[in-house]
This record gives sequence, structure tokens and C-alpha cells, in this order.
Amino acid sequence: NNMNLIYTQGNAADAVFINSTITANSTLGYIALTHSGAISFLNSILYNDGFNEAGDYSGSFPSSISFSNCNVQGIALTNGNIDSSPLLNNDFTLSDNSACIGAGLDSSIVPLLDLNGAPRPNPIGSNPDIGAYENLLGTPLSDSCNFMFELWNYLPPPGAQNIGWSNPNGTYNSLYIYNNGVY
Repeated sequence: NNMNLIYTQGNAADAVFINSTITANSTLGYIALTHSGAISFLNSILYNDGFNEAGDYSGSFPSSISFSNCNVQGIALTNGNIDSSPLLNNDFTLSDNSACIGAGLDSSIVPLLDLNGAPRPNPIGSNPDIGAYENLLGTPLSDSCNFMFELWNYLPPPGAQNIGWSNPNGTYNSLYIYNNGVY
């Protein structure tokens, strides 16, 4: 099959992939290649495979391969598709910051459960996630670090207090608090 991972040939050789995750594969060919027939992907991830994700003998991303609400490396941003690192955990679940959370198309053909048996969509009333696993969140967390802390009244005057923390993207941030008042 020319070292392609998904290959169709013949008029009746149509394939449909719904809420699938295909990532980190090593191939010299396309992830999906069609000789004839059609391949369609819905709410699926095809990312980080080291080559063009889809093609036919005439080139990449032919009309015989369709994508709707998918995260595909190198794809045109149409039909609800995105091209963004899926931010997968080691077990291929979505991290809480993944753009795939809540970005899927909610339709009658979307499976009611993910591969872990979690309900889809989750939470109820949100859109399903892109990929094989449903995250607990309805929308991704932002990259900002949300936190709450309390400063006691005995800050040493005068001057500034430096409070540092590490946020989810691994960078170090500082917050400076100046204690103004009578000392």
C-alpha cells in the first residue's frame, strides 16, 4: 500500500472515521491515501505524523478525502477544521488546554461514549471533543494561570513583595505587590 496507513481502492471502498485519534506515526507515505472511493473524517485528530496527512496520486488533500471538525496538520481552516497541536497527554487523552475540547460537531452519528466509556459530549450540553477521548471540560482552559492567594497584614514595610509561581506552560511569572500606607 505504498507505506500508507489508511488506503482505499475500488468504488465501494469508502471509509468513515468518527472521533478518531491518529498521531505520532512513522510512515514515508500519507496517513490516508485513496486510489478510488472516498475517505471521510469527522471530529478526528490526524497530527504529528511526519508527512502530509492525506493525499491521492494527484497530491495532498484531494476532494476524495473530506474533513469536518477535525484537527489536521497542514489542513485548510474550513468546515470547522483546526491546525493546532492537539496537546495530548501520554495516554492520548486531551490535556485541559487542548483546542480540541468542545470543537467537535454534535451530530447523530457521534458515538455516545469515548474509548474510556465516558459520555460524549461531556459535560452535557457542550459540543463533543475532537479525538477518541472526551475531556471533562466543555471548553479548554486558557494558558493563563488562575490562582488565589491571601496576603497577611504583616508584610515587612516598606518595599515590595515578590511572589512567584510556575504556570501550566512552564514559564515563570512574578507578581509584585507594593505595600502602601503609614508605617
